[in-house]
Amino acid sequence: MKKQYVVFTASLLVLFVGCSMMRKEAKKSIVGTWTGEGRRGSEVTLVFSEDMTVTMSFDMGNNEFTMNGKYTVDLSKHPATIDLLDIEFPQGDMILCCMAIAEFPVEGKMNIYGLFGQSGEVTRPTEFNRNPSERRQLYLELTKK
Repeated sequence: MKKQYVVFTASLLVLFVGCSMMRKEAKKSIVGTWTGEGRRGSEVTLVFSEDMTVTMSFDMGNNEFTMNGKYTVDLSKHPATIDLLDIEFPQGDMILCCMAIAEFPVEGKMNIYGLFGQSGEVTRPTEFNRNPSERRQLYLELTKK
């Protein structure tokens, strides 16, 4: 009986440590450079930094622009949540946010769907819309470099 208790306790410890390590590894997985294709074939690059800042670059042939902001991420939720905050748009003096959901279909791939708007006025989507029709909608299929 005592041997079974020790084996059970050791198994729980291994499971707990393993899950903790996987969660830490998953959090690290968003940090880095992600590339993909945006609307109308534009090249999109998102760089998530360890200091919780994000840089988004869009290259639409002869028109290229970059936006900077901050981000938060919660990979323990399904789908994961990503908030892009204090995004400074290059045209005009707008500062917006994007409440998004994310999925990781395979290692090194991330799909993001979110809604842009004023902080406090935009709500997070609950499901993916892979064919957004509004300008305030963002859907990206990204690959980690």
